[in-house]
Amino acid sequence: MPGRRRARYVAPASRLAAPPGGANHRAFANKALSNREGPLFRHSSTARNGDIYLVETETYLVGPAGNPLTADATVPFSALHELPLVLFCRPNSWRDRLDQISSQHGISLNVVLEADCLALQTHVVADGGGYALLGPYALSAAAKECRLAAARLVEPSVPRHIALSMSPHGELTLACRTVMKAIQEIVRTENDGLSHSLP
Repeated sequence: MPGRRRARYVAPASRLAAPPGGANHRAFANKALSNREGPLFRHSSTARNGDIYLVETETYLVGPAGNPLTADATVPFSALHELPLVLFCRPNSWRDRLDQISSQHGISLNVVLEADCLALQTHVVADGGGYALLGPYALSAAAKECRLAAARLVEPSVPRHIALSMSPHGELTLACRTVMKAIQEIVRTENDGLSHSLP
């Protein structure tokens, strides 16, 4: 399998990039996006700059169905050491956070493919080309298209917060407040049934 993987997915870090998450965040802050409010991922334990934290999500190690590494409900962060990973392209605050945690625990991350497209990540994983690190929403959607198995990262866990963020250049109009309230209600409803749809 390792030889087949190298032949099909050249290491280190083949890179298939859409506009990275960091660029989307900067464009949002600079009013380059038309939406004045929207959900973003945050890694800080406390909300800042007017963000409203909607829900805290865990991180899952995602592999192909039937693989032993993700057979249990949880997997220690140390299992990521030298594991072939499919991650988002840089610049990306999520990658920075993973590097920080890895450095603190003496873990070496082996990124064999960088791709901003979630569908590409999960199809590569399902085909045995590596492992991904995803939140429950992305995982639930991907499991409808691919045969995957996932285990929640622990020791340490890697939580992320879905935050509702308002552009600093935008005016908090009645319409904005109405949309923000609707988003919060949708997230609460979706989050209640999410755990039942994970692979």
